[in-house]
This record gives sequence, structure tokens and C-alpha cells, in this order.
Amino acid sequence: MRLLVVVVGCLFFGACGDDGYYGPNRDAAINDSVDAPPPACLKLALTGAPTVAQPAKISLFLSVETCAGEPVPNVAIGEFQLREDGTLVSAFESNQLINRDAQDFRSYTLLVLDTSASIIESDSLPDMIADSVNFGNLMTSFGRQHYVGVYYFDGADDIIQVAPFTNDAGALQTQIPSVGTRQCTVQADCANVPKRKSCVSSMATGLCRDDSTNLYGAVINGLAVLTAAMNQSGVKYTVGNLVVLTDGTDQAALHTLAQATQAVNTSMHNIFTVGIGGETDPTVLQQLGKSGTASAANTSQLNATLMTIATKVQAAAERFYLLQYCSPKRNGTHQLRVTATHGGLTGSLDTMFSANGFTSGCTTTP
Repeated sequence: MRLLVVVVGCLFFGACGDDGYYGPNRDAAINDSVDAPPPACLKLALTGAPTVAQPAKISLFLSVETCAGEPVPNVAIGEFQLREDGTLVSAFESNQLINRDAQDFRSYTLLVLDTSASIIESDSLPDMIADSVNFGNLMTSFGRQHYVGVYYFDGADDIIQVAPFTNDAGALQTQIPSVGTRQCTVQADCANVPKRKSCVSSMATGLCRDDSTNLYGAVINGLAVLTAAMNQSGVKYTVGNLVVLTDGTDQAALHTLAQATQAVNTSMHNIFTVGIGGETDPTVLQQLGKSGTASAANTSQLNATLMTIATKVQAAAERFYLLQYCSPKRNGTHQLRVTATHGGLTGSLDTMFSANGFTSGCTTTP
């Protein structure tokens, strides 16, 4: 089975109210008439309350989308405008910046590879490995804040780490090919391998596997691994992305489709699915890939499909901005309005902050 499920996570900061779906009908009910197009505007959403730090720094973690629900990356600092109590805050004097430093803001992308028997026996694994390396190269090229991890699944009830989360393309290039390293030539070679007792072989390799397909479990377990990595990162502002690749349907029946879709729909992360070949179920992939789904007719098309998914992951992650500035206020509670103008569209959000104890000497340099 060769399904690529890509889960791209929404910002993780306490709780996340965004459902992570970027399809064309996400906000179909935004107007009274379902036939009316959404307004041409930007929608800004703040995740959590503003964070204040002495002597006077304010940090806002916010997302920017169109009012049709499409993520909006690449909004420049000069396209944001800040007003405190209705008065414009000088961009120059307040040291406004968008912080993409990897110590303050990270995007985590988990790529989950289907390495069940059909992938191995069809000699498709080498192509999938090469294309996964290219995916990692592209994701890490987007910036040091982009971390990528790789796991594989088969028919067992767990997923296995291939490469831990890293922003080092060289490490991914070294670690990802290990998923194809020969483990066996005959069944007896797998006798001491937990849960994976079948020797599945091809011209290229022989691997100890559970020769079923636990697709639903791959999604459920992938979300858990992604959340745990973000929780343990020590970074305050994170975005989670899950990518799952498969060439078939769930056969193991360790979990139900209802359980998998519940995990997807209640997740804070964005999720993409990619199916390879003609044995996948497009309806199931759409249900699992709430942030988008794609398909490749064969492995020769997989690389282009993964490159497209990578750009979608980037856009979904980089719709989040860590906006920081030094407030000129020195006391009291104040209203803050943030306005963004990009691509001819404009949107705003309002929030409150306390300036009690603020003094001079503030800097926003990461």
C-alpha cells in the first residue's frame, strides 16, 4: 500500500481553535447564502493572549488567512500596522519585527511512510526513499525554523522512527535511506524482531515487516508522535504538520475509520494525505487529509506530488507570525489593534494588554 498522508499541524500554543482545513469550502457558511462568495479580506486570529516581557516587549502569535480560508504566508513586517488605544505606533521607534528564530518559533513536519508489503515487493521503496529525501531537502530549505521527522508504518500497531526531528538536511539525507536497509533473506531472520515476523523481499532489499496495512493507526499514532515532539521541544510557539504516504487501504482493522477521523477532526494539526497508484480509496483519503489530499499514479509522479505538498505545508505553517514590538506605554491596560494589508486585502484583530511596570530599554532582537 502506498499512501502518503501528510499531516500539517496548526500552531500549537495551549489550545488551537483552528481546524486546519484549507479547502475551498471551509467557510462556505460565512455568508447567509452558500452561493455568495466570501468577502475579499484578510482574517487575523490571535493564538493565546499577548505575551509581555520587561522592560516593554509585547509578543503576539497570530495567523493570517483570506476570508475564504486560504493561508497567507509572506506578509512582511511593513504590511502590519499597530495602534494602541487608536494611536498609530511608530514602526521605527517600537522596533517591530517578525521573529522566525528557531529558538522562539518552529514548524514541525512528520512524514509517515507506508512500507507495507506491496511497496517493498513492487520495488517502489527506493523511489519513495529518494523522493522523501527530496521532500526533506525542500522543507528544511524554507528556513531553520522548519524541522522534519520521518517514521514508517506497516501492519503493526505502532510506527517506527526513521529520522528524528531535525532542521539539518544532511542528517535527513543520511537517515532516511536506512528504512530500506536489508534485514532478512529468509523468514527465520525475523524471528527475534518484535511484531514484525515476515521477511518481505524484493530485488532491492528484504525487510522484517507485519505484512498487513495499519493505515488508520498510522494517522492516529502519527498525530500522537507529532504532539509529543512539540510539547517536548521547549519552544513556546510551534506549528505541527503531519504527512502520511500510502498506496492502499487499511487492512489490519486495528482501528476503525471513525476512530481515525475523530483523531483528525479533533487534532490541532493540519493533515494532508497522498495516495499512490490505483488501489487507494479517494474518499477515505479526503476524510483523513482534512488540509488537503493529492495522488500520484505511480512512483515516477511521486516526487512532483511531494514537492507540491511541501509548498502547501510551508504555506499552512507560515500563515503564523510571531509579531513583536516595544510598547511606548508605561502603565495601565490598553487596547491593541493589529492590521495587516497584503495582496490588496486587509484585515484586523483587537486585543488588550497591560503595560504596568513597563520602562525604557526594550529590544526585540531575537
